[in-house]
Amino acid sequence: MNQVIEQHYRVNYSNLVKKLTRILGSDGEDAVQEAYARALKYFPSYNPDKDFDKWFNKIVFNVVRYFKADRGGLTVDVDPDYLEDTNTPSQASYNRLINILCKDMKEEHVEIIKLHFECGYRPREIDQVSDLTLTNIRTILSRFRLVMKGLE
Repeated sequence: MNQVIEQHYRVNYSNLVKKLTRILGSDGEDAVQEAYARALKYFPSYNPDKDFDKWFNKIVFNVVRYFKADRGGLTVDVDPDYLEDTNTPSQASYNRLINILCKDMKEEHVEIIKLHFECGYRPREIDQVSDLTLTNIRTILSRFRLVMKGLE
């Protein structure tokens, strides 16, 4: 195993399993193992001048998207007529609303919004996988909340 990845594994594995289990449930540990397998596969593309944690966290983000998509995940396209008739919107209708509101936004902003509102990532966690600053991430989320509030 690559020494950089092996060291990262030893230091971060258990915390990463906890974090991804919170996001993916029982698939959390599988997702972590998949992330490390992909890191080994794609390590030749890693630039040692860049932050390893950011590079690895982008892999983790993609693995989370893969696992969520496998379960009907990040982009949910459900006919509202088929949703249950309740006063509380289902997660599917909530995700669909996010997709509608994000359709004219920059892709970079859409990913941040989906990471936060659909996957449950905190702004500091998003900062680890994004090239934007924590302040910009918080601003994007705050502006999106204002848009959502305007719909009430």
